[in-house]
Order: sequence, then structure tokens, then C-alpha cells
Amino acid sequence: MKLDRIAGIDTDAIFLRVMLMQEMKDLIVKLNQGQMYDLGIDSKGNSLGDYTPFSAMMKDKAGQRNDHITLLDKGIFYGSMEVVEKDGDGVVVAADMQKPDQNLEDRWPDALGLTQESIEAIRPLFKQLFIVEWRKEVNMILYGKKAA
Repeated sequence: MKLDRIAGIDTDAIFLRVMLMQEMKDLIVKLNQGQMYDLGIDSKGNSLGDYTPFSAMMKDKAGQRNDHITLLDKGIFYGSMEVVEKDGDGVVVAADMQKPDQNLEDRWPDALGLTQESIEAIRPLFKQLFIVEWRKEVNMILYGKKAA
């Protein structure tokens, strides 16, 4: 029966599909970078810390933000950030955290990921995309074709 098939739609698969859409991945990375750059916080909301006076002076000379640690220097770390599937049941933000002189993950283990506030910020887009994908599944069941 069609209603049973609709009730059986794999919403976990839709969740994962939506989270891996480029629009969502771009937003997640942008929000994660904003947490670090604009607010100086990690995914738990904890401060990344402050620069030493010498580092702050060097950042200032380079025209970079120096009021808190941003983890942005040459842009390699930020540029390597991406959203990837984790164990088939979710997504994580991943990046190259190994630098020539240190592993960023050792000092900032929670740098990657979204704060609760950032998670709230992605909900409207997620909901919109999820509904579109769910409707496609329903239309396949009802009419044998995906909705435009």
C-alpha cells in the first residue's frame, strides 16, 4: 500500500543526503570559520585564546586580526575545511590540522564543528532542503516520478 511505503521513507538517508548537499556543506564550513575568526571560539563555545604580545604584533603587521586567536594565518587550514560523511550516519567538519610546527588538534581539539548557535542557524536551510527531498520520495511513490 502506498501509505505504508510513504511511512517507510528512509528519513535518515534524506538527512544525510541533505547534509552533504554543496549548499549545506558551504554554509557549515562558513559558520565554523566564522566561529573561529569572528568570535574566537571553538565548537563548544570555548575561547581559542589570545595571541602573545609578539604574535599580536606580527598579526598586526600582516594586516590580520589580532584581538583573539583565529587559527587563520596563510589560509591553508581554513581552505582545507570540508564537510564529510561519518560512518554513514552523520557528518563532521574535517580539515588538515597538521602544521609544520604543531598539530592544531592537540591544542584546539574542538576547533572543528558547530556551536549550538551555528546549528540553529543552519536549521531553516536544512528544513527547506529536507522537505524538498522528502517530497521527491513521496512523488516517486505516488506517481512514479520525482517532483521538479
